[in-house]
Amino acid sequence: MGKGMPIGLCCVCDDPLDLSDAGVCKTCGNGLCWNECGNWHRGQHTCSNCGEDDAEEDDDNV
Repeated sequence: MGKGMPIGLCCVCDDPLDLSDAGVCKTCGNGLCWNECGNWHRGQHTCSNCGEDDAEEDDDNV
C-alpha cells in the first residue's frame, strides 16, 4: 500500500502531501511536508518559505 491518501501539494517543494507527514503553516495557512519543508518558528508550525522570510525581516531590523 502507498504512503496514504494525498491531501494536496506542499507549498515549498510541490510534492504530494499525505496525512502521515503533513503540517500546516500557521503563517500562510498552506500544507507542507513536515520533515522536509517545515519547522518550529517562534513556537508555531511554519513552512520553510515563511520561516526564511521572517528571519530576513529580523535581520533588517537589527
